[in-house]
Amino acid sequence: MEKKSYPLWIPSAGRSLEAKFTGEEDFRDLRVFTFKVSEHDLDIGTQPETGLPQVLDIVVDLKVEPVSGVTVRSESVKTVKIVPMPGMKTPVYVSSMKPTDDTITDLVDTARNARTGLLWARVRGFWLGIGLGIVLTLVGVLGAMRTRPSEVG
Repeated sequence: MEKKSYPLWIPSAGRSLEAKFTGEEDFRDLRVFTFKVSEHDLDIGTQPETGLPQVLDIVVDLKVEPVSGVTVRSESVKTVKIVPMPGMKTPVYVSSMKPTDDTITDLVDTARNARTGLLWARVRGFWLGIGLGIVLTLVGVLGAMRTRPSEVG
């Protein structure tokens, strides 16, 4: 994962919105990248019951472990408003979601384990692959030398 913005699918918006990279920080002894989605007055069609236009305000804060890509914390506030007349917006649904501490602990553990596994595979896996290639080459050369027909003189 790089220090840049990424598209993030937001079901309530019915489309991807830009999750902007906002920085790095230490979160529960784990280095994470932080991202933010912040959009206001997004047109999301009409309310089925009334036919009135609807708009969406949404703010999502994400913390992501950059090696594994595991999201270790996601907090969002979503407000759906109807527009009964131009210039007037009435909230009809407000939602604030954040994970429990137990969930965050599980996500941080998952990120640590995945990060360790990926780093191990990157460094040691490369050298194990080189070593295995050398061994197989030697076995092939030795096998070819043993099975070569001898010259009768």
